[in-house]
Amino acid sequence: MDWQVLFSFNFWFSSQPGVMTNILAKFLLIIFVICLIIAVIFYLVARAKKDDRVSFKLIKKLQNLFTTLGIVGFIILFFFWQQIPYLSSRYWLIIWLIVALIWAGFIGRFGFFEAPKRRAEISQKQKFEQYLPKKKKK
Repeated sequence: MDWQVLFSFNFWFSSQPGVMTNILAKFLLIIFVICLIIAVIFYLVARAKKDDRVSFKLIKKLQNLFTTLGIVGFIILFFFWQQIPYLSSRYWLIIWLIVALIWAGFIGRFGFFEAPKRRAEISQKQKFEQYLPKKKKK
């Protein structure tokens, strides 16, 4: 295989890139199926974490990411398979990967910076509210 082809402009931005090999199709299919399986796993974990609102929100964000990546990936794979001009270009995979990384970066920022702050605020609020009078039950 000539690796110089991977770095050529025409390889990535050709309007009609040609037939996709079976190995590439199977590899992309496996990647997109894994994304959807991970989304289902996050859905099941989110159902168990409904008590902790911060963890629930983080898991739902991850579930949305993997669901969207899997579905959009299957659409891209369909366009590759049907050899539709411009929609089957290889640059859609680059766009897919860039969007995935940016979205994962936002989720990572939420998980590492905002979630601990929200957990601290919630625990502070709970400590404060434990001393407040509660409504009497009838």
